[in-house]
Parts: sequence; structure tokens; C-alpha cells
Amino acid sequence: MDVRNIGQSAIAVFIEGSELRRHNIEADNIDLKQAVDLLETAGWEVTEFEIFAGRDSVLLFAWEKPTLPHSFEFDNLEDMLLAALQCPPDYNSKLIYDGTCYILTVYTAKDESPCQALFEYGRPLELSEDYLLHIYEQHDPIISSGAVDKLKKLAT
Repeated sequence: MDVRNIGQSAIAVFIEGSELRRHNIEADNIDLKQAVDLLETAGWEVTEFEIFAGRDSVLLFAWEKPTLPHSFEFDNLEDMLLAALQCPPDYNSKLIYDGTCYILTVYTAKDESPCQALFEYGRPLELSEDYLLHIYEQHDPIISSGAVDKLKKLAT
């Protein structure tokens, strides 16, 4: 499976016949469920895609589920760990320390709210995506991906 980014939230996936056969899929007879399953094995949760099937290969164009960043400020590590313990697993998240506080950013699907514990133990920050990128350029991330799960491990 050859996966290439073709934009901020889109990919092109080329799958050759040998790999299709390993998944018991016929290129010229691939269905939507099989395509979704293949994309999920590549780590993508998608909302839309197009399938171009050949005789012995398939080309998929997929658009990932849109995500929104939500940032929370924590004055101390203890509150942040307590919040992380209550968050769902596999939360897409990252963490920085800006010199005065911890900033935890979580990414949720367009129609999902962040875990309520983040509001209970931290303070929500209203940051534009551009300003958030600026913060992450100015301060080295403590944890650049999977921050909530790593914090959970620290807390237990």
C-alpha cells in the first residue's frame, strides 16, 4: 500500500494486486466497506473517498474526518494528570510548556466536544489555528503526539 498526502487532510492510496489478494479483495470488484477497512488499516478515518479500480490494482482518494483543535491551560502537572485520566483512549493530542503554564491541545472530530474533565481541571483557551501553530513554533513540545495517553501512563 503506497499512501501519499495530497493536501492537508487528504491522501491518495495505491494498492497493488498482491496486497488486495492478501485481504481477499478483487480490484475490479472492491466495495465501499472493503475500501474503508483498507483505509483504516492505513490509520485513516475518512468521511469521503473515491475509488478507481483497475484490473489488478486500486487507487483511492480519501479525505480525513475534519478535526478541530481545542487548547486547555493548566497551572500544574497534577491537574493535567487528573484530567488526562478521565479522557478517552487514543486522543489525538500534544503538550507544551510555555514558561508559565502547560498547554494541552486535543483534536476532536467536527461534531465532538472535548472530554469534560479538561474543562473541570483546566481553562479553555480560544486560540486560532494560526496562533496555535505560532505557539508550537516558539516552544518545543513536551509531547508532540498522543499526549493524553502518555500522561495517563505517568499518572498510574
